[in-house]
Amino acid sequence: MATATMTTTATITTSRKKDANLPPENERFLRCCADIANVLIEDHEASKDPKNPRRDINLNGLRTKLSRKHRLKNIPPLTAIIAAIPEHYKKYIMPKLIAKPIRTCLRLHLRLSLSLNLSLSLSDACLCMSVAGVRAVLDHMLTTRAH
Repeated sequence: MATATMTTTATITTSRKKDANLPPENERFLRCCADIANVLIEDHEASKDPKNPRRDINLNGLRTKLSRKHRLKNIPPLTAIIAAIPEHYKKYIMPKLIAKPIRTCLRLHLRLSLSLNLSLSLSDACLCMSVAGVRAVLDHMLTTRAH
């Protein structure tokens, strides 16, 4: 009877993490926010030149791309990006970062209609976006409801 012998060699592998040389998560987060702010500032500066056509930046795509580049666990929120923008650029770049006004108006419309049991048109809700507008529209609605 023939016996077959089999020899195996044990290899010891040291598991190396891919992220061993990365800086801490909070530092990468700050770098990512700074990079997003720099892209937005560069776009603003480029739009000043009349020769360059104005291009629309996909902000969500930019946030996703740079968060992957910096290997973040989460995508930076808009508030963190706003905090990374220098003060003298905020008035130019903030309109690109603010939430869509139609959604905000619709949310306010639903909230006021449900909480006050009032019928409120969407255009009235859009007027409510300013503090003075809220008071004026509520006063108007309460006076018309009383009649």
